[in-house]
Amino acid sequence: MLNKTQELVYPYPGIPAPGAATELENGIFWMSLPLPFAMGQINVWLLEDGDGWTLVDTGPAIPECQSIWNTLLNAHLRGRPIQRIFVTHHHPDHVGLARWLSDRFSCDVYLSRETADKVTFLLQDDISYYEAAVSQFYRAHGICEPAAFVEFETGRKYRRIVSGSPERMRYLEDGDTLEVGGRAWRVLLCNGHARGHAALYCDTAGVLISGDQILPKITSNISLFSMESETNPLAEYFASLQRLRTLPGTTLVLPSHGRVFSGLHLRIDQIEQDHHARLTQVESFCDRPRDAAEISSLLFPRQLNELNRLLALGETLAHLRFLESERRVQGSTSNERIVYSRLPG
Repeated sequence: MLNKTQELVYPYPGIPAPGAATELENGIFWMSLPLPFAMGQINVWLLEDGDGWTLVDTGPAIPECQSIWNTLLNAHLRGRPIQRIFVTHHHPDHVGLARWLSDRFSCDVYLSRETADKVTFLLQDDISYYEAAVSQFYRAHGICEPAAFVEFETGRKYRRIVSGSPERMRYLEDGDTLEVGGRAWRVLLCNGHARGHAALYCDTAGVLISGDQILPKITSNISLFSMESETNPLAEYFASLQRLRTLPGTTLVLPSHGRVFSGLHLRIDQIEQDHHARLTQVESFCDRPRDAAEISSLLFPRQLNELNRLLALGETLAHLRFLESERRVQGSTSNERIVYSRLPG
């Protein structure tokens, strides 16, 4: 059990206002951009890098963010160019303006190969050939009208807020080291939230740029989607948390959403406890055969918009997949639907 007296430490007073920047350590700047969905904002990080800058993540390709970027570029680059862009993962709030900024500064975009492949796939002009398989997947899990789910998974909405696939991409491997401003940043590839998600850790600064892998207030969405239906994302996420636990507990964590904090090990404990509580919930709902859509509605009883319905179902499926791997529940097909039942013992 967690020690209830322990709390995360937030060493900085608040999130920077759009168009402003807060210097954290020498040469590390924290900036924030607005998001048009529930998260509300995303943090991006500017690292001094010799005669220029390395940027970590970009925000989505929406006019409001582009306008704020124009302010940030004029106010905080001090006449020095962005020399390199590092993208943590393929979600549009992280990669959305990578092409736009890369073209503007003629710089390379660094990302994992899995992230690059996913961006390229989702930005194809026509992937209608995939729609039938996506539709069938969601119908099998209890979604009678899966059109909105298909729209998200096949990139129709993605293409609206991503500026394009960067032309100049450099692929990162787990354990690679990036030299930025005289500091070595180690690349940590972590699955679970997104395949090929890349975090950056600097031992000398004691700083982890965690992307969405570790957030201070909410647990990152861990979903099983149709195109990765054979994976076990929650098991992979737990494994990534154990890897991050090997970093010092005093590490300063720079998350993609919310405030900068310290207390890495405590936050990992909290996240693990949240997921194990969710696993117990899901298992209890399998007291009789139910499909994933019904279980999801029990887990998330409030009214959800289309995106959050997709994420809620994906999270439910990820927990069901983990329970199956632990032989706590079993999925079987009944009337062309997959239903889940709790196993004895």
